[in-house]
Amino acid sequence: DRTGDFYDGKRQAAAYFFRWELPRTGPQLDLVASGDDTTLEMRDAWF
Repeated sequence: DRTGDFYDGKRQAAAYFFRWELPRTGPQLDLVASGDDTTLEMRDAWF
C-alpha cells in the first residue's frame, strides 16, 4: 500500500528534486566534461 503521509512526503520530495535540483546538474556536468583544471591548479600554500 503506497498511501499515507510517509509516501506523500516521498512524492513531494521527489517533485522538489526534479523541479529545483535536477535542472542545475546540466551546467555542472558540462563544466566537468570540459576538462577544466582550474581547481586542480590551486596550491596548498595559497590558503
